[in-house]
Amino acid sequence: MNLFPFQPDWAKGVKETTSFLTDVLVAYSDAEQRRGLRSNPRRSLAFSIVTMSASETALLAATIFGKQDAPFVVPWWPDAQRLAAPLASGSTAILLDPSTRLFAGNGLAVIWKSPTANEIVSVSSVLSDRITLAAPTVNSWTANETIVLPAFLGRLGTSVDFSRFASGGVLADLKFSGEAGQIAPSGSWTPTQYRGLDVLEVAPNFANAIKRTSSRSLIVLDAKTGDVTVETKSASPIAATSIEWFLADRASIANFRDFLDRRKGRLVPFFAPSWDADLVLARDVLATDSTIRVQANGYSALLFPSVSRRDLAFLAVTGSRVYARVSNAVNNGDGTETLTLSAPIGTAFTASATQVSILELVRLGSDDLDLSWSSSTFSESSLPIVGVPREVPA
Repeated sequence: MNLFPFQPDWAKGVKETTSFLTDVLVAYSDAEQRRGLRSNPRRSLAFSIVTMSASETALLAATIFGKQDAPFVVPWWPDAQRLAAPLASGSTAILLDPSTRLFAGNGLAVIWKSPTANEIVSVSSVLSDRITLAAPTVNSWTANETIVLPAFLGRLGTSVDFSRFASGGVLADLKFSGEAGQIAPSGSWTPTQYRGLDVLEVAPNFANAIKRTSSRSLIVLDAKTGDVTVETKSASPIAATSIEWFLADRASIANFRDFLDRRKGRLVPFFAPSWDADLVLARDVLATDSTIRVQANGYSALLFPSVSRRDLAFLAVTGSRVYARVSNAVNNGDGTETLTLSAPIGTAFTASATQVSILELVRLGSDDLDLSWSSSTFSESSLPIVGVPREVPA
């Protein structure tokens, strides 16, 4: 196996991509039939490298020249962690915390100290505090100076560009596309569920504006000389948005990875709050209440008739979250509307400290799921989300 031993330039970031494959068939009414075509995702890694010595530059040139047509063992740099204790030659286990990394039984790992000091190992099993190896290590490794990483097989493209600044310095932007059928750990985290479906509870990163698009399928007949005829194909618009997330620690990253793996790309839908103040409470809500009063905004006439707008998310500044179904809505004619819930809400909410958002049934808008890293501690993600209102349970 050929290791690609060069670490990324973290100043330029690292992008991890998990790619599924989904066939989406759209009916006249905008209803969808989706089929997953790939049981295991393909994992890709893109990053830049900078060599700072003649020896590293020569090794890079030789590596690309000799093995560009073959898959490389690519260290999964976002999941690096330092060796906590010295590792002797002949060791059959490595002490580390694998819980938030992509170590997997029957997978690969890399022990790395430098581009010229490293070792590929095969993982036999993953335990709570170590990984066991299928064969003993060949070399001895010192703690703190050595890192351990999961690894995947990946191929470079048909061409690789280098920018040479001196005889001993090269910049290269690289993308390794993952080979098929590689093993990654199965997630152990189960998201909150509502009405039998997962709920995405990770709040967006509002550092940038969130762009939303509402699309309605219409047939417009216009001869340019008379009346215009418009036929509506679907019962309600399709909402789409691109949301950015900031994941501040390894646990959050691991849970987010698990959530994305459960989606299978565009295949599996989930509930997500709009994160907008779609309704404004007109009074506090008691835990025993099965009706709430909101400021009038047309919900009864414009939104409630659509099944896809009958699920609500109550989001308190204290962190409390409750999801509820609206069974009836009435405009009171006094600037408020009364919404009847299918069951008592179960939690008290203060009107001044609670946001009420539409809880939408959505799917991911892409089979390629990205995480962008500027260190191995935190990451960011930006993914398109598309509504599937025809699939909301009645």
